[in-house]
Amino acid sequence: MQYKKDNYLFSTIGMFIVFYGCFFNAIKLINISYVFALGLGLIFILFDFILKKGKITNIRINYVLLLFIFFSVVSLSYSKAFNSSIRMIITYFLFFLISIFINYKTEFWIKIKKLLLIFCSITLIVTILTFISKETYIKYFLPFIYKDSQTIVYNLIMYGNSFPGIFASTGLNAFFISVGYYILFFDILNSNKKNKMRILLLILYILGIFLTLKRIALLLNILITTFLIILNLKRKNKFIIKKKSVMCFLGLVFLSTFFIIIFNDITLNLISRFFESGDFLNGRGDLYEFALTKIKENPLIGNGINSYSTLYNQKMGSLLSTHNEILQLTYELGLFQTIILFITMFWYLLNTYKKYKNIKYTKCTININFLLVSMAIQLYFILYCITGNPFHDMNVFCLYAIFVTLANDFKMEDNYEK
Repeated sequence: MQYKKDNYLFSTIGMFIVFYGCFFNAIKLINISYVFALGLGLIFILFDFILKKGKITNIRINYVLLLFIFFSVVSLSYSKAFNSSIRMIITYFLFFLISIFINYKTEFWIKIKKLLLIFCSITLIVTILTFISKETYIKYFLPFIYKDSQTIVYNLIMYGNSFPGIFASTGLNAFFISVGYYILFFDILNSNKKNKMRILLLILYILGIFLTLKRIALLLNILITTFLIILNLKRKNKFIIKKKSVMCFLGLVFLSTFFIIIFNDITLNLISRFFESGDFLNGRGDLYEFALTKIKENPLIGNGINSYSTLYNQKMGSLLSTHNEILQLTYELGLFQTIILFITMFWYLLNTYKKYKNIKYTKCTININFLLVSMAIQLYFILYCITGNPFHDMNVFCLYAIFVTLANDFKMEDNYEK
């Protein structure tokens, strides 16, 4: 069988398996373990790389991943969570291998985009259905989730008025819904095609973000969307219609206002979360204080990867993370290592922006949209470090690593419209 140059069948299958692991690792139906899913996905992607006669000189190294793995391995010798750290490092090493064998082409991005929209739409549908009927979700869907996650999900839905979707985390649900929102929004913003179905689906995604009740997700999406619309307006490319950008922005404002009015109870619940118990940090001050105290004791090399939750549990009797990745990485890896990681992340973000800015063709909308989505996910990941732990959340980190690698491997000769 002659293998066509632009055939991404095996890579697409590989990415499907990888995304399955990211989205459905909490569901026991058709279960495969996360590590096995990544390993199997890597085999298909590597097979594609070999069939295309890919050269080692063509691969791109994801330095955020490489540095994080290196710092984690170095800290293993004094980490208080050795076993969980080993599993984490193996998983991230598989991310690293997957990322270096992905060579960006326009056709491949189109396939990944469709896969992501399928998985993101499943999480969206489950979130909306849970809002419509909590009892239906608990009766028909909850039994498919692993037993160790069922209690968490049940409590979030029944007592926390939250909607974790197919996960045991509302933050993870909000992130993946946001990814689908970015893909649809920038497709609509920069497309001349009819968008009725995509606009309808985008409205549902905005509703889904609203229903997650995640304050940080709402704020980040407002900030990121506004920022990237402004970047879009500044492009000198004739294809980018300023009027359409303004209309999209006004449409988002109208929809947000509409949902606030219609779902009044949810809005009040959401607002109250900003000032819950008179504490804007929502009880996280103790977590920050514990981290800062230990950082002062050992600021250079930290206390070892994954050690925060273990040590906090030993002292306070509760297995929690900091909900601030900057503090947690400094606590675990040390100050200088954390600074290096964030400098590298900002460098990749700036590099993606430069590639976006330098596209001068008038019909390369696929790649314009891809770079906008990549910037949106990178911004979300970096800003989410303030109130979350995306480095320690393998599902979130996987998508971030993939989009950073694809953007870094972006080739200007791929700039054409299909």
